[in-house]
Amino acid sequence: DVGSLEPGKFADLLILDADPLADIANAMKIGAVMKNGRLYDPMTLDEIWPDPRKRPAAWFHGDDAAPTAAP
Repeated sequence: DVGSLEPGKFADLLILDADPLADIANAMKIGAVMKNGRLYDPMTLDEIWPDPRKRPAAWFHGDDAAPTAAP
């Protein structure tokens, strides 16, 4: 499952829109993110393949997520 890219294996990778060897700034031009064989939109982290769905809200985005003072 780990160590190479081939059908049936899981992968964690970034898909870039431009060649970082031509300009290192191109390393920031992320087209998609793949984690465990699932493809995500890089701006929202919504899953776009194989089961398109919105990313659930993170725990720290709720109303009760205010920082607490250290004791």
